[in-house]
Order: sequence, then structure tokens, then C-alpha cells
Amino acid sequence: MKSLWISRIPMLLLAVLSVQGSQAQSFSVKPTSLQYPLEPGQSGYRHITVTNMTDEPKTYIVSKGDFMPDSLGNTLRYPSGTTPRSCSEWLQISPTTFELAPNESKKIRIAIEVPAGEEATKWAELYIRAEEELLSLPALADKSLQSQLQAQGRIAIPVLQSPASNVAFEAKVTNMRAANYSDVKMYYADLINSGDKLVTGQILRTITHLDSGQKKQLPPFKVGLLPDERKTIEFPLPDDLAEGSYQITTIWQVDYQKRPKGARLQIELQ
Repeated sequence: MKSLWISRIPMLLLAVLSVQGSQAQSFSVKPTSLQYPLEPGQSGYRHITVTNMTDEPKTYIVSKGDFMPDSLGNTLRYPSGTTPRSCSEWLQISPTTFELAPNESKKIRIAIEVPAGEEATKWAELYIRAEEELLSLPALADKSLQSQLQAQGRIAIPVLQSPASNVAFEAKVTNMRAANYSDVKMYYADLINSGDKLVTGQILRTITHLDSGQKKQLPPFKVGLLPDERKTIEFPLPDDLAEGSYQITTIWQVDYQKRPKGARLQIELQ
């Protein structure tokens, strides 16, 4: 099996990082995400560094699991190896349990082996938490409540594996519609990543008064979506718009995609 050591990779998993509970303030983890560009059949590794920020020794546990985003921007978490896009079973963590003295840090090796023929983008999460917090949790018959309790006080690090040769970038804006109010104050649009790569890019918006032709550029902002992800975005309208007919153009200028995909909506302000 061909091996590749990975030193520096751009961190594109923006807004996926999840720090859960007050326990997260007692230790830190860097970097906040891991990304691998390995080809099928290759292996590689990176490190995360865990630092005990308390004044007493602590034992920490590193585990792994799966996550999927929903259309509202929430992160849904699942057991390791149970989602279609999971790469958690490809990950090896060394060590999984370790003790740190006050203010001590330790590097944890996160290795990955990509099976032959696996060309799609896959992802998973690493979970780091203090052992004493885990042991103090009560045993509950309600598994969903038990899972919620386990999520408290841990730091989640997203991991993405996507071959560099995979260039299936495909993202678009669609289904623009006005809010169902007599006094329109906002509109909605769906962002869809129908490709096989993590996509990030700027949302560019222009409002044109159809009678005067006057255009108003709204501040851009950055959005990132994982493959198969669909997100509904709420766009408030400026308060200083005069009455009349307007055309709103929304473009998602995605990095690496040659032709940006946008959509238009006509609204009437009274």
C-alpha cells in the first residue's frame, strides 16, 4: 500500500467544528479539523494536540463517530460506521486513552487507510473528552438521552477524506421564493451541493429596481456545504428599499467551479 505523509492541508471544514458543553473550556484541541487528499489505496496520517488547561491531572479518551448535516444547518450525530459517507472505520487513533499533567500537551496520531476503489468524498468525527466525565454519567434505559449526556463536555473534530483527483465540484442556488407575508421583508433560497467535493464560496446578491434600473449590492458572505448537503438560507431585505418591482439575483460563486450557479426572483414591495 502506498503511503503519503500529510503535513499542511487547507482547513475547509468551516462551521463544522462543534465544541459541546462547559468541559470544552478545560482542555483544548488543535487543529480544529483534519482533511486528507488521499487517493484510493493510499494511507497517511496527521496529528491533533490535546492540552490540559486545568490545575490537576486528567485522563482523556479519543473516540470516533459519524455526522450528517440537515437542511437547517444542524449537525446530526450517529454511531461510528453507520452513515453512507462514513470514513470512521478507516481511521486509527494512537493513543485512544492518555493522561496529561496540568498544562501538559500531547500529540495524538490520526492515521487513515483508504481502501482501493474508494474514490468518493467521505467524512467522520473525532470526539475528545475527560475520562472522569464519561465515567460519572448515569446508566439510562433511554439511549437517546444517554447519547445527549455523552455529548456534553466533549470536543468534536471533523475529518474529511477526498482524493485530490476527485474534481466533481457542482453547487447551485435554486428555489428562490419570497416570505409569505403581505409586507415582504425577506426571501429564501436553497443551496445544493450535488457534486462529490466539499464546496465553499461567496454568496453574491444584487437587488435591481425594475423601473429605475438602480442596482444595490448586498454584503457577500461565505457558505460551505458537504456533498449531498442541501441548506435553506434566509435572506433579509434592506430596510431602505422604496416601493416598486424588484429583481433579486443570488449567485453562489463556488471555489474551483468555473461557472457560478445562480437564481433570480421578482418581488413587489408596497
